[in-house]
Amino acid sequence: MKPETIKTFKAYNKILKNINSLLSKNQTNELDFCFKVGKIFCCIIKADWIIYNNLKKLYYLIKSKV
Repeated sequence: MKPETIKTFKAYNKILKNINSLLSKNQTNELDFCFKVGKIFCCIIKADWIIYNNLKKLYYLIKSKV
């Protein structure tokens, strides 16, 4: 995986912790922002995962043809 994906995953985990903290303190005014940022991170992670899986499949396909 790309180093950027790992950084994105760590940031996503931080957002999840922030959401839990906001919920436990009943501070719902910032939740919308956290949910939006979380969705963006989730989309980036998913896209990188799809690329990774496709490259892996391509690698094994090429390896089997050689």
